[in-house]
Amino acid sequence: MRFFRTAVLFYAAFAVSLLAAQTQTRILGTIDEAQLVTLSGNVPSLAQPEFDLGAVPQGTVMTHMRLVLSRTAAQEQALESFMAAQQNPQSPYYHQWLTPAQFSQRYGVSGADINSLLNWLTGRGFSVERVDSGGMGIAFSGRVVDVENAFHTQIHQFNAEGEIFMANVSDPQIPAAWPRSWWASRT
Repeated sequence: MRFFRTAVLFYAAFAVSLLAAQTQTRILGTIDEAQLVTLSGNVPSLAQPEFDLGAVPQGTVMTHMRLVLSRTAAQEQALESFMAAQQNPQSPYYHQWLTPAQFSQRYGVSGADINSLLNWLTGRGFSVERVDSGGMGIAFSGRVVDVENAFHTQIHQFNAEGEIFMANVSDPQIPAAWPRSWWASRT
């Protein structure tokens, strides 16, 4: 009987820890464009000087750009625990699937932070195409001049491995008020 009570307490504590990963607003200060941080590791590997065809005209429209966000360490740990529980027949979460809205609420970025990002993007001339239903990415479009000004990098055209593409030539910079833990590295 003692083992059963311990197991019930374990599952109750486990259930609480799974639900504790709710999103929290992480932009707590004013977004100050004078205080920037560099997002290291965000230059495509093929954007090399030997493949560089030069600067892209500033009026060129870039479509389907993405801000890819990351979870907090607590959210990531809770998600891994939840996914393991979904596969465990002894777990109360066995085969309990989440809707995109539930997933976003537990493991995504807060609505207030998404709104701050959307306001920042539109305030710099970008068009928002969509926010991922899981709350971890934003697709947007805009002119090269807006990309260069907003992210403090230059956009060049490259010809590598038979493909012509546009890419940033240096790591982008973002306002320091945005948590760096949000941003997924592309390398």
